[in-house]
Amino acid sequence: MEECMVPLVGIVIPCYNYGKYLEEAVNSVLISTYENFEIVIVDDGSTDPYTLKTLEKIVKINKIRVVTRTNGGLSAARNTGISSTNAKYILTLDADDKIDETFIEKAVWILENKPDYSYIFSLVQLFGEVSKMWRTFEAPLQYLKFRNVVPATIVMRKQCWEQVGGYDESMRDGYEDWEFILRLGKANFSGYHINEPLFYYRKHKGSMLEGSKKKNKILKNTIRKKHKDIYRFITIQFIVFLFLELQRRKMIYSSLVKRSLYEVSPFFIKECIKKVIFKDKNKIFKMDLQIKKVTPPSSISISITRKTILILLPWLHVGGVETVFYQIVKSLYNKYDFIIATTKSSEGHPWVNLFQPFVKRIYHLDSFLKTNNDRYLFLKTLIESYDVSAIHISNSQFGYNILPFIKRDFPNINIFDTLHMEEPWSKWDYFDFSVHYSEYIGKTVVLTESQAQTLVEKCPQKKGKIVKISNGFEISIGNRYQKNNVFTVVFIARLAKQKQPLIFLKIAKRFKSKFKDVPIQFHMYGDGELRRKVGFYINLWGLRSVVKLFPFTNQVQKVLTESHVLLMPSMREGLPMIGLEAMNSGTVVVASNVAGWNDLIIHEETGILCNNMEDYVIQLDHLMRNTELYDRIIGKAMISLENEFSLDRMIGQYSHLYSSLGER
Repeated sequence: MEECMVPLVGIVIPCYNYGKYLEEAVNSVLISTYENFEIVIVDDGSTDPYTLKTLEKIVKINKIRVVTRTNGGLSAARNTGISSTNAKYILTLDADDKIDETFIEKAVWILENKPDYSYIFSLVQLFGEVSKMWRTFEAPLQYLKFRNVVPATIVMRKQCWEQVGGYDESMRDGYEDWEFILRLGKANFSGYHINEPLFYYRKHKGSMLEGSKKKNKILKNTIRKKHKDIYRFITIQFIVFLFLELQRRKMIYSSLVKRSLYEVSPFFIKECIKKVIFKDKNKIFKMDLQIKKVTPPSSISISITRKTILILLPWLHVGGVETVFYQIVKSLYNKYDFIIATTKSSEGHPWVNLFQPFVKRIYHLDSFLKTNNDRYLFLKTLIESYDVSAIHISNSQFGYNILPFIKRDFPNINIFDTLHMEEPWSKWDYFDFSVHYSEYIGKTVVLTESQAQTLVEKCPQKKGKIVKISNGFEISIGNRYQKNNVFTVVFIARLAKQKQPLIFLKIAKRFKSKFKDVPIQFHMYGDGELRRKVGFYINLWGLRSVVKLFPFTNQVQKVLTESHVLLMPSMREGLPMIGLEAMNSGTVVVASNVAGWNDLIIHEETGILCNNMEDYVIQLDHLMRNTELYDRIIGKAMISLENEFSLDRMIGQYSHLYSSLGER
């Protein structure tokens, strides 16, 4: 893409004796995913020798200019910097703060494609002396005039700054950013909120905000005197503000109550709700996109040197799906450029930092784009800008639903999907998604032969397009025999119906009633919708001395190494990563004789498969008494792990799959 087609962004950084922070602020911009920018540092009459030396060093860096002026305060410095640039968009950044590397890219894309919005702001992550989130949000002028919820760092159209007359240079004691936002609101310029922390505000004693708070009342009165026209009948207006605030809090409270009620509701009630909502399964597959032409200037200016693969996942949580893709990108990042887009709303993405070193970009579409239309258009921009060779989908409803549009706009792009587990009881079984959109998918990866057979039975056209790649595990010898003194049976999984944690409790109860004097401990690690119910039955059945319930742990290998048996009475699995981890840890797997587990385990050779509750009880007793059997299973499980489920084997197969893209 031609550089001139990409709009210039001016990052204006006022600096008055803040040299000790300035380089951090500048570096946060220099690593930005958006490349067509210039940094204008306004030296507002600094006298500190360290700051002056820092400015001399920084000005030598490409894309940075330093403008010097006599001290006039923050507003005057901002206005000076903004006036000196020809940029279409302006980002205001204080010298002691930082931005996320994707902030400019996302903001420019929104401004280029949404002309009704004039400035962009995000959630704010406080750092330094305080670490917490400032949850900013969009609000009308009637609300903003009593409470500012827009941070000082925004990306705005320069023409809006010009139209309202810039920042008020008389407001040298603070709140100049609030006053500026009010003038934008009066001129009918509205802001767009990105619901992820893309601005990092440094909290320290010398910050201007700290000083402003001490003069809060005086500064508020100053603002009201400057804008008498919007503060008339202030009592009535304040009542309107209170009403808006109550409505906002009511929405938050209502959402929390609904979520809490859903989490504690019995499983059958949740299933009834889903059946009502998704009575017509075809609705799940339907996505109406009103596709408008994307503004030609891309938010990204890059050079392409190798093949780029776009991975669509629902989120980056702790789980088997994420583990597989983490292994893929970690092993192949030297060969391919990976971009990950998450497509499902989430309170957080705990594994972002784990993926970050091995991928080119990570985007959380639901956090900064509010409609499916915009999400698709942004992906379309990514595909064009990065010349994406292939899209790899796993467990993403949105990813599947946009395939007809992807193939319409990019008929030569390669589409892969990976299926992890068939869930016939679910209203959004991903096997059904893969079948429904089979005409758009080039290759479908399954984990087991039984999954391949199921898929062909559902969709004969899939035959010849299915690739079996079993999950792989990085084998490490470790200290496999440092087991607890007491025979320990462990359950590690999300506490959900599919994993059947209540069956685990019943097995523990039955074992203790049959073998009262046998020393044994049952440990459960997990969170999820059945956690309260699990705790309730532990107490009801008098199992507190036998069963210990823990939150999910990141120390899975340590827990497994210390345990004797992993007991998993699942309804069904894909190819369970937890089973591979147990085999690697020298822990015997005892699991239900169902799809997934019986693909991984050979009964009484590499583990134990059970058909009913009595089986579990008998087999646990047998393993405790028969050390020869126990040791033989551990040995054969390791051989199976090395021969069939090694990480190298899995990565080699995915590398071969990607190599079908051809050379550039």
